[in-house]
Amino acid sequence: KSFLLNPLSNPDKIEERQSHVAFFVGVKNPDLNVFRQSCKGIADLERLTTRIIHGSARPHELAMVRQTLRQVSNFEKKLRSVSNLPPQFNVSGDRAFEIT
Repeated sequence: KSFLLNPLSNPDKIEERQSHVAFFVGVKNPDLNVFRQSCKGIADLERLTTRIIHGSARPHELAMVRQTLRQVSNFEKKLRSVSNLPPQFNVSGDRAFEIT
C-alpha cells in the first residue's frame, strides 16, 4: 500500500527497484526456486495487522499471522542459500538480512 501512496519519482531508484524485481522473477536458479516457493505461503501482514488493530481479525487470520511470522524467520537462511545473489542483498553477519 505504501508503494501506491508514495510512488518513486527518482529514475535511478525506479531502475534499482526494477533490477531487484527482475532478479527474483527472471533468474532460473534452483536455489531461488526454493526461496520463491517459501514466499507463496506469506500472508498480507499489513492487511492482517489493520484487522487486528480494529478488532475485526478472525481466528484463521490470526493463525495466518503466526504462520507467516514463522516463515519469515527462515528467510535469511533460504536467501543465503541462493547462489549468484546480487550485492544489493546484504545477508552477511549476524543480523537479519536487509535489502539496500
